[in-house]
Amino acid sequence: MKSGHADDVLTMVIYNSPDEYQFNRQLYGYETNNGGIYIEGTGTFFTYERTPEQSIYSLEELFRHEFTHYLQGRYEVQGLWGQGEMYQNERLTWFEEGNAEFFAGATRLDSVVPRKSIIGGLSNDPAKRYTASQTLNAKYGTWDFYNYSFALQSYMYNKRPEMFDKVHDLIRANDVSSYDAYRATLSKDNQLNEEYQSYMQMLIDNRDKYTIPQVSDEYLTQHDPKSLSDVTSDITNEAKLKDVKVTKNTSQFFNTFTLQGTYTGSVAKGEVEDWKVMNEATNDMLKRLSGKEWTGYKTLTAYFVNYRVNNAGQFEYDVVFSGVNTEEGTAVEKEPNNSFETANPLSLNILLRGTLSNQDQGDKFVIDVKDQKDLQISVTNEQNLGLNWVLYSESDLNNYVAYATKRDGNKLLGNYNAKPGKYYLSVYKYGGGTGNYTVQVK
Repeated sequence: MKSGHADDVLTMVIYNSPDEYQFNRQLYGYETNNGGIYIEGTGTFFTYERTPEQSIYSLEELFRHEFTHYLQGRYEVQGLWGQGEMYQNERLTWFEEGNAEFFAGATRLDSVVPRKSIIGGLSNDPAKRYTASQTLNAKYGTWDFYNYSFALQSYMYNKRPEMFDKVHDLIRANDVSSYDAYRATLSKDNQLNEEYQSYMQMLIDNRDKYTIPQVSDEYLTQHDPKSLSDVTSDITNEAKLKDVKVTKNTSQFFNTFTLQGTYTGSVAKGEVEDWKVMNEATNDMLKRLSGKEWTGYKTLTAYFVNYRVNNAGQFEYDVVFSGVNTEEGTAVEKEPNNSFETANPLSLNILLRGTLSNQDQGDKFVIDVKDQKDLQISVTNEQNLGLNWVLYSESDLNNYVAYATKRDGNKLLGNYNAKPGKYYLSVYKYGGGTGNYTVQVK
């Protein structure tokens, strides 16, 4: 992958209806007898909204399909689409279209699943289904091969991952002769064809048990502020990672982060078996994190790369998490704030960062409560200092009304049912050292 290409930024053109999509020929010069099209030379894909009466596939399914074509052109196949030897004689037709249909079933928590809609395109009559050889050598001119190419790649992914990987590796390496030889070998593999037919029958028999994956509405939610150090701690602990590195990413719309660390598994049993274990482990990591209170974890994604075996004979992978970063906009304490008179204002639902040291052993914040509410107070002790907090009411600054009653890792949690008025949160240290903390009151 090189920079400076049209697909450095993906452009998406979405029409409101199939009728409006017909104008794509006049506006851009592309055929419209399709559900969508990706043009690698301009880094643009075109598709349209449709109703269930107009199409068995939703806009999101087509969006996923065309986005996969973008990924293929960007990361998988060398050269622009249709150019280069690998593209000649429709070598990749079965792969590209079936691959796009397959990955349109990607989920956040359960790997890649067969879509109920695409299974419906497989014939109920076994005699009318494609053989493995027909699928591997399919060419444009009919829509049926999309369904059967999906099924073959779904079979490979779930039953023969080493086969799935080898196809990808040969394409990525642009090794045309080896790819041709391997495709020819697979086309003559009778056992592969038998298992492929059985897999399709299993999909058809269980079609009603499958769904059509959709992106969660959580991606449209305004998530509460949360310090990136807290997020890093949660992910590192849940995923049991070491050598963790975090990168912040910014855009005009929202900020994100990327976290990468090393996961050490059990005794290695070979790459294929270790991949299966790691795949399930990654799903489980995301599910556990999704169960935590912060809703941002429900948009977290992860993948793993760089398989290896360490000196102890255990398998290792680099695991990469990506998620929304709501730390930007975090308030920072202003000194002096060591007394009730100099207390910093602390707004509800705003994350605030402070520092304590041997020279500054306490900070105070004033909270203005307009309506009666149950204040949820959370102080994160980032450096594990001897640290605590108490809450005072303006009516009695000598006796606190609440204090931390629960520890959750390095978080000090508590609550208080507050009537309207001013309250003072005092964060203090009782041991040596210097360190940061964050506080949030909801």
